[in-house]
Parts: sequence; C-alpha cells; structure tokens
Amino acid sequence: MISRINIVLSICFMALIMPFSVQADDDNSHKIYELPAHKIASYIKEVKGQRRIIIIYASWCPYCIKKMPHIMDLERIKEGSVIAISVDENKSAFARYIKKFDEIPFRIILNKGSEWKLAKSLKKFGVKPWEGVPEIILLDENNKAMGQGNYELDYVAEFLFGKKT
Repeated sequence: MISRINIVLSICFMALIMPFSVQADDDNSHKIYELPAHKIASYIKEVKGQRRIIIIYASWCPYCIKKMPHIMDLERIKEGSVIAISVDENKSAFARYIKKFDEIPFRIILNKGSEWKLAKSLKKFGVKPWEGVPEIILLDENNKAMGQGNYELDYVAEFLFGKKT
C-alpha cells in the first residue's frame, strides 16, 4: 500500500515540475515552461556575455500582441537575445494565444506566481517594479538592467545589435 502511494506521489511530483505542452491543430507543439520567479531569475543568471532583453507580457494585452511578432524577429536575428516572460494567470487563454504561432524562437516562460514575486526576483538584476505590460528590460553583458520601459522596437534593436533593423 505504501509503495502505491509513493508511486502516485512521484508521478504527481513529476507532473508538477515538467513543462506542459500545447498541441496546435497541425500537430506542432510548443513547450511552455511554467516556472516560479526564483527559477526564472536563475535561468536569466545562467547566461552572460551578450546584451539581451527581458520582455514581460500577457496574452490579453493588445500592445503585447502587437509587439510580440517583432520581438520574435529580434530573436531570429540574434539567438539568445530575448527572454520572454508571460504574466498570464489563465493558462488556457495563454495556451490559445501560443497556438496562433507556428514557430516561437525562444523558450516560452509562464510566470508561476504573482508579478510581485517576479519583480522581487528580478530586483537582483537592477529591475524595478513595473506598472503595466509590455515591459522591456535592457540587460547588459553582465545581466545588469540598463533601462526598462515600453520601448519602441527600433530602440531595442539598436541596444541589442548597435544598429536599427
């Protein structure tokens, strides 16, 4: 009896830590990494040596929806330049939004928890709490925030690449 309980608990634990997948109609799938704020901060800390941006966005935000294809283009130009973090609370609405894209060039990170906890975890990089989405954070080569706001994409491209796209 105890071994059955352990097996069930192990399966439940694995289900909690594994990313969930969204199946699109064409059988294309996107892995969504639902991570708590401290894991997101650890992920950001892992990579140094190039300028990057963090974009905090939501699938229900019209400005985010408008910017996201262009943010994806920036990642296609220079792999590893975009860290996109969704603050959606409704997983199914977020999954429907993600299904609209055939290919997403970066990891799909869904914040698991409150925006406040995310802001607190990103504080170690010099990020200040934001008032709305989208919020674009400019990170230097050492993961230090060089600025944040709802920047125009030409400005972001110039920060990342030193030129306009």
